Amino acid sequence: ARTMPARADQTRALLNWGFSNFERAVLAQAGTSLGAAAVQFGKVDTVQAGVARNWAVTVPRGQVQQMKTVVQAAPNLVAPIEKGAVVGQLVAMLDGKPYATQPLIAMEAVERAGFFKSNWQRLRNLFK
Repeated sequence: ARTMPARADQTRALLNWGFSNFERAVLAQAGTSLGAAAVQFGKVDTVQAGVARNWAVTVPRGQVQQMKTVVQAAPNLVAPIEKGAVVGQLVAMLDGKPYATQPLIAMEAVERAGFFKSNWQRLRNLFK
């Protein structure tokens, strides 16, 4: 637009269109466990996973109910795992297609297992 008032009108129209056609969906809260990831050679067999901070996405208006989240834990996690380490990803799905992703983090630290437990886990893995 050539003039300042015309630019302001076009900006206002664009913002009105965006706010009337899209809405915000909070998909995950920080500090909430969203699932567990299997851990090899740790003092525990799983680690709880969540997101570091609240996760919200912008979706077309009326589509919030169709949003689904899928937890994808990383395969072959090996202890030790620090609290806050990335252990997978959270995928938001809309109409069966990936819409957005967010890293999943370990909500607690997992220490490496002792000699006997780690050897027991190795032996058990041979028969899986």
